[in-house]
Amino acid sequence: MDKYRAKALISKYKQGTATEKERLLIEQWFLADLEESACVPDRERIDAADRRISAHLQQHIGAVKPAGQRLWFRVAGVAAVVAMAFGIWFYAIRPFAGESGAPRNYANDIQPGKHTATLTLADGRTLALSDAKSGLVIDVSNLKYNDGTDVESAVKEGASFAKETMTISTPLGGTYQVALPDGTKIWLNAGSSLKFSAAWKGQPERKVWLSGEGYFEVAKTARHSSFIVVTAKQQVEVLGTHFNISSYADEHHTATTLLEGSVRVSSALPGVPDDVVLKPNQQSVLTNNNRITVKTVDTEQAVAWKNGLFIFNDEPLHQIMKQIARWYNVKVVYEGVDENKKFGGSISRAGQLSKVLRQLEKTGGVQFEVQERRVIVMK
Repeated sequence: MDKYRAKALISKYKQGTATEKERLLIEQWFLADLEESACVPDRERIDAADRRISAHLQQHIGAVKPAGQRLWFRVAGVAAVVAMAFGIWFYAIRPFAGESGAPRNYANDIQPGKHTATLTLADGRTLALSDAKSGLVIDVSNLKYNDGTDVESAVKEGASFAKETMTISTPLGGTYQVALPDGTKIWLNAGSSLKFSAAWKGQPERKVWLSGEGYFEVAKTARHSSFIVVTAKQQVEVLGTHFNISSYADEHHTATTLLEGSVRVSSALPGVPDDVVLKPNQQSVLTNNNRITVKTVDTEQAVAWKNGLFIFNDEPLHQIMKQIARWYNVKVVYEGVDENKKFGGSISRAGQLSKVLRQLEKTGGVQFEVQERRVIVMK
């Protein structure tokens, strides 16, 4: 296989016209050669991947049953990586035999969430941050967007705000980034807020308060001994690490997922005497009964929202719809459907609501109707 055929295959993959074998070939090559290949794979690598796929294709296809709950093929995670690399923001393996036919059309559609947030200053003023920007940079004396432009000139008058506490909030259907003065970077998911101080000079610790969901890349500094994230139910102490906290008020648990470094998780509720220290790829779950459990997880799923994806791994329908509702700012109503029915798959958050719902409908296990900003879930 020469480079021209490889390019042709990639083009077919992007257009959605590749055969089952061709899709699997591209995805297998991409994982195996991502770091080595700058453009297209050489003949030896593609031929080797072709032989491997040919040898096991029938086995893989035979292992997939039309159960009705799986959204896509088992290589959906691989396809997600390929999709991101080739700019394919929406993809799906074609439905297997036994799945429902053509997806329904919706009378109206809803756009995905966007970069939008407000910043509340210590004096009570609320600033609407620009939807054309993606993040805010906090300095000791001023506020800028992450492209270097000023938030607004009035903020800089006197610069006394730098000593006070501020709150950045994202609405449902919104996301934003914030860089703190110590270099720590935080991504906020939809319907979340972060309270913080613009300057920690003279303080023994850096402390922020989170509601909703945030991904943290905490900077290591010599001036402060620890970085503490406080939520309604727990406290997380770190020195320098990457982690995600999901602490929505409408959830029955708080989940902390560690990607790098080390964190100590403790409950803010009475009756939980022991702290837990997480290692990379571990997740702590604090439930309403004041129990902290630790398990090994796929961290890519925990931070999928930050990377522009929905990833579901045998998730109950009601949990999936909660994520969809927050991002598209819709209300979900169930009519005669099993809310605990499980689905799995991956899809971009950049598409319209109809694209997500249609993929769920292709499983044959659920149908939807959209009425203004109301999604009705049916059998």
